[in-house]
Amino acid sequence: MMKPGKSFVFGCLSGVILTVAGLVIAAVAVVYLFQGLLVKSAEGRLRTPPITSGLKAEYAWQVVSLDGVPFDVEETRGKAVFLHFWHPTCIACLAEIPAINRLYDAMQSINVDFVCISTGDKDPRPVVLQEDVRFPVYTLEGERPAVYETTMTPATFLIAPNGDIVFKHVGGAKWDDDTVISFLRMVAAQPEETP
Repeated sequence: MMKPGKSFVFGCLSGVILTVAGLVIAAVAVVYLFQGLLVKSAEGRLRTPPITSGLKAEYAWQVVSLDGVPFDVEETRGKAVFLHFWHPTCIACLAEIPAINRLYDAMQSINVDFVCISTGDKDPRPVVLQEDVRFPVYTLEGERPAVYETTMTPATFLIAPNGDIVFKHVGGAKWDDDTVISFLRMVAAQPEETP
C-alpha cells in the first residue's frame, strides 16, 4: 500500500482550508448584503420583555450627545429613565429601533427621560439618520458603571424616580407593547427618592 505523497496531502489541506475560508467569506457577504432582511426578520420575532426588579441606579457618570455636548446622567435623578445600550451593527438593536421610536412618542406627555447609548467605536450617526431615530442618542466615553455592565447588546434598564432599577433586560424586545407602556407610566408615577 502506497503512502500519499506530500503534494497530495498539501493539496487536500489547501482545498479544505480554501473551502472553509470561502464559506466564511460567503456567510459574511450574505449577512452584509441581506442585513435589512435580517433586521426585519428579527423585528418580527421580538417579544414583550419580562418585568423584573432589584438594583439601585448609578447617576455619577457622563455621556456625550451626537452634537458633542456632554450630558450628566445625574440630571435624570428624580425621573423615570429608559436607559438603553445598543450598537449600530447589532441586528437585534436595529430591529428594536421602530419600537423604541413608538415608545418614545408614547411617553412624550410623561416625565420619562430616554438615555440611549451607542457602545463601541462605530459612529452611530449614519444609523440614526437612516433609521429615522427620534429618541436621544448618546455615546459613551470611558466605562459605564458596573451596575449597567452586561455581556451583550442591546441591554435596557428602566429606572424609577426613586432610583430603583425596576427592570433589566438583555436582548431585543418589543418596547412599544401596551404592557411596557403601562408599566413605564406606572414607574413614572412613583414618588421621587427621599433624602
